[in-house]
Amino acid sequence: MSARPLNPLVDEADTWGTDEWWRLELRSFDDAPNAQLQLAMLGPKAAWTTEYGGRPSVGGCLQTLAYIVAVAAPTVGAAWMLRWFFVDEGSLPLVFAAVMTLVSLLVTVPDLVTEARRPRAIAMNVVRRVSLVHVVPAAVTIAITLSAVATGRYDAEVDASLLWLLPVVADLVIFIVKWVRGSASKNGPQNPLENLEWSVREIDDSVKLRIRAARDEAIRRLESQNKIDHDTATRALETELGQLALTLAPEGRSGFYPAQ
Repeated sequence: MSARPLNPLVDEADTWGTDEWWRLELRSFDDAPNAQLQLAMLGPKAAWTTEYGGRPSVGGCLQTLAYIVAVAAPTVGAAWMLRWFFVDEGSLPLVFAAVMTLVSLLVTVPDLVTEARRPRAIAMNVVRRVSLVHVVPAAVTIAITLSAVATGRYDAEVDASLLWLLPVVADLVIFIVKWVRGSASKNGPQNPLENLEWSVREIDDSVKLRIRAARDEAIRRLESQNKIDHDTATRALETELGQLALTLAPEGRSGFYPAQ
C-alpha cells in the first residue's frame, strides 16, 4: 500500500472540521497500517469508511477469507458429527471434524504468535463471539465422540483413532483460555487508546519522520489557505503522532469498536 498525498485532501476541502481532521490523520498513516487500523477504530464512521474501510487490498481480502474459514470449518465439522449422531449413517466422521479443526488452527496459531509479539486489547463482546464459534463446535464434536464410545456406537476397527480428538480439544482449550483471559493481555495495552499508542511506538523511526513531515506540511498548508487559524495550527503541530484528531476533534471519537 503506497502512501497517498495529503495536499489534495487539504485543497479539496471547502471547510475544515471534525471528519477532515480524522481523514487527514488516517491518510497520513498509509505507510503504517497497524497504527492506521487502531486509529480508524477510534474515529467517526464517515472518516473510517473513506480513508480506511473503503480501501480493499489483496492482503486484507485474503485475511478476511482466512478468518471466515477459521470460523466456518469447525462448525461444518460439528454439523457433520450431528448429522451422523441423528441419522447414524456410516462410521463416526471424527477424521472429517478433526481436519476441519486443523484448517481452523492454521489461522489460529499464527494469530496467537502475533498476539504474543504485539498484544492488543480487544472488545470483550468480540472475544465472546469468536470464542463461542470455536468452543461450541468443539464441545459438540467431543460430546458426540464420547457418547459414541460410551454407547458402543464407536467401533475402533472401523472408526478413526480417538487421537483425532486432539486438535479438537486443543481448539476448545485455546478459546476457553481466551474467554477467561478477557479483552486484554496483562502485559499489553488495556484499551483502544493504548492500542493506538503501542502501534505508533512500533513504527520505524524513519517512517515516523516521514509521516510527521507530511502531516506538518499539510497543517501549514491549511493555515496558509485560512482553513484553520494560527493558534489551531500551532496546537496541531505540537501534537504527537496518533493524537492529532483526538486533540483537535475529540468529538469525532465514535467508540466504533469499544474496548469493553
